[in-house]
Order: sequence, then structure tokens, then C-alpha cells
Amino acid sequence: MMDFGWKKKAERLRMVILSGAHQLAKELPPGTAAILDLFRRVAATGDGSDLKAEFDRICATHGDDPKPLWEPADIYGWKMQATLYLQNGQHWWLLNAVRRNEKAPSEKDLVMLDKVLDHLGADPKRSMIIGPLSSPDGEPLMVFGWWTWFNQWPLYEVQVNKGKKGLEMMRIVPLGSRATDGYEHVDLSVRADEIADDKNKP
Repeated sequence: MMDFGWKKKAERLRMVILSGAHQLAKELPPGTAAILDLFRRVAATGDGSDLKAEFDRICATHGDDPKPLWEPADIYGWKMQATLYLQNGQHWWLLNAVRRNEKAPSEKDLVMLDKVLDHLGADPKRSMIIGPLSSPDGEPLMVFGWWTWFNQWPLYEVQVNKGKKGLEMMRIVPLGSRATDGYEHVDLSVRADEIADDKNKP
């Protein structure tokens, strides 16, 4: 049965990223960049014989790296995480997708994944770092994938009116919009720093 809610879920993920993640976006941590380079090499060569050992080595070496802040989504059997990061001062998407049941995806699963990626702004093939179609010939399709692409969507910001209740308390507006009618800009980067400070307190 087709999941007719996939587009609504993908749209929610896109708007959360475009309205909040850009305030938190930073250059990729060295460990994350190294893992993505590892995946690119495996996808290009088809040789994953040292993948786990190299992955574990990178994780051990960069265990103290800051972790990207991910926005999760569960769409048509794919557990996804997305974020924005900075490269040369520009925003790029990074998305990871894993099959929820850990079984090799079917052709229909891949079609739906491509639809979600396209809705988010990716080119499913050219944006792929590694994915199900990177599997060596004769091997089962991978149950996960990583994609990255340059953001071409307009950015938004969140404004809050503490005097309102329910859905009216918050609104999402184009980035740079003037706050009116009792609404105030929300600086998510400050809130993220406060959360990080609380976690680091003894």
C-alpha cells in the first residue's frame, strides 16, 4: 500500500530544516567529513572490505568532535536524518536514510526514496555519496545511504508571540521579515548554546 502521507512528511522535514537548521549550520566536523570521504571511496571502488575497521578508526580518533544537529523523519519505511552545514560560506544539505526493517529495499522503496529526495531538492543520483545503488554487482542492495547537495530553497525564520496560544503562538516567515503584531524573532543558535552549556555542567 502506498504511503500517501510521504509528501506531507517530506514537506515538514524541509520546512524544519529551512526555518531552523541554517541558524545552527557550521562546517562539517573533521570526523564526519572523513566518514563521508570513506563512503565516497567505497561507492566508487565497490570495495567495502575495510569499511567497518576504517569507520571504527575514524570514530575513535574523532570521538570528541561536535555532532551535527539532526532533524529526524520516518517516511515510507526510511528512517531519515537531515541537517544543513556550511561549505565555502554556503548552505548544503546532508541526509542519511536507513531502511526501518533493515531488509534490502525493493524497487518501489527506491522509487519512493527518490521522490522524497527530489522533493527536498536533491538529485537522487548525482547527490548520492553512497546508497543502495552503490552495492557491488551481485550483492544485495545496501539498506542505507548518504546524500549531500547545495541548498537552493529560500530560508525562513521562526517568530513567537508568547501572548498567543496553540498554533498561533509560532509562525514561520521568510528570513529577514520584520517582527510585528507582538511576535519576536527566535534565535535558535542561542538556545542551542544554552542546551550545550547545560549538558556540560557538572
